[in-house]
Amino acid sequence: MTLLERAHPDIERRTGWWRHLVPTPAAAVIALFVCVVAPAVLVALQIDANPKFSPVDEAAHYDYVNRVAQGEVPRQGERMLKTTLRDVACTGNAIASIRAPRCSTPVLVPTQFDGDAYQYEALHPPTYYAVTVPLRWGMEHVVGVNGRFDSTRAAGIVWLVAGLLLLWAAGRVMDIDPLGLGVVLLLLVTAPSVIFFHATVTTDATAVAAAGAVALAAALAYRRERGAPWLLVAAGVFAAACKVTNMFAVVTVAAAFAVAAIAARAPAERSTATLRRWTRDGGALLAGGVVTSVAWLLIHNAIAIVSLRDEPSLENLRYGSKAFGGVLTVATTFLHPITDELAVNLVSAPTLGQDAEQPLHAALAFLLIGGGLAGLFVAPRRWPHVVGLLSVPALYLGGVVLGLGFMIGFDTNAGEGVSGRYGMSLAPLLLLALAASLRGRWALGAVGFIALASFVVTFVVMVT
Repeated sequence: MTLLERAHPDIERRTGWWRHLVPTPAAAVIALFVCVVAPAVLVALQIDANPKFSPVDEAAHYDYVNRVAQGEVPRQGERMLKTTLRDVACTGNAIASIRAPRCSTPVLVPTQFDGDAYQYEALHPPTYYAVTVPLRWGMEHVVGVNGRFDSTRAAGIVWLVAGLLLLWAAGRVMDIDPLGLGVVLLLLVTAPSVIFFHATVTTDATAVAAAGAVALAAALAYRRERGAPWLLVAAGVFAAACKVTNMFAVVTVAAAFAVAAIAARAPAERSTATLRRWTRDGGALLAGGVVTSVAWLLIHNAIAIVSLRDEPSLENLRYGSKAFGGVLTVATTFLHPITDELAVNLVSAPTLGQDAEQPLHAALAFLLIGGGLAGLFVAPRRWPHVVGLLSVPALYLGGVVLGLGFMIGFDTNAGEGVSGRYGMSLAPLLLLALAASLRGRWALGAVGFIALASFVVTFVVMVT
């Protein structure tokens, strides 16, 4: 199958889309376990095992949710709400050295807290927080999760399940075998960074959902389904509106459409005709993301009290070298977007960093990059292979771009603030490429064994 071929160009309408998404009862069981049961169980156990605030900006993200719940959007330079400060003081931080007063302190003021309790996450658009507010209410009043903080965290389960269901749908539209698709999604579910960040209050919990939305819209557009261009615009808007780093997935898939447009060129076709063809799919996706990002940047700057270069809470990141070489070094962390996160090792070693888990995490890291590079060794290449091949360099280049962005926009040094988790939206694309490359019983069995072992070991570690 060539790049521009579409397997099953017209899914038999008599069977319906649902039949194509879950063609057999076994496929339905796989999808239910991988996309709903497994993530809900692992994230819930992670939340239960880690009751204190994560040091990865969770207090500021939590404060943002609380502000949106009372009908306001924070401005750069504001302090956290008094109600948030009380929750932080009474819940505590997972790292004891982070400064906070006792819960019994009668009057709380921002200067009693680490970083003087600035609301520095005001740089993010409000989409994640606005969606999380009703999810929190449902978790607390319908599901029965105890407390406002844990209910806010539990919303991450919904974000993850929604993202996995979108990825399942995208994989099936790409005609990936249900068993192989289930195997690679289980790998994603058991990744330490995926579990960790979906069990905390953070915009990083949107990465899988954003990637799923982009992948599904792109798959439908690739098959030339009706309305796909508008879905691409919506996917680009959604991804960027959740977190700007989700643009890595948007740009990568838009580039894949550019490759497809170039590959389909007739010998005498003009470049303008090729560009117009790309505009209908890749251009629509990219435009949705770029316009949304620029619009939020303008809004953020208009309402900010201080600029990001003067944000007081980032002062400790402004010391040290600002040489470009440091950016090249720190960008390598992007090659491990779901397996190598310092905060996971510092905070959640008892649940996500035990000795028995380390070999499985290393295997996942190899499989992630291997899945992306698999397109080098197959012929002819299919659509997921091209996306995977583009995603690997996009990870590293994304790290370089973000590192420069931090230096220029925040005035931080080259190595501070940049983390591999910012490339998390590309991990699902790499895993879809891996699923499309699995051929034969031995390959599927080997990867399936790693995925199942990773789930079992992680579950056993968490409950013991």
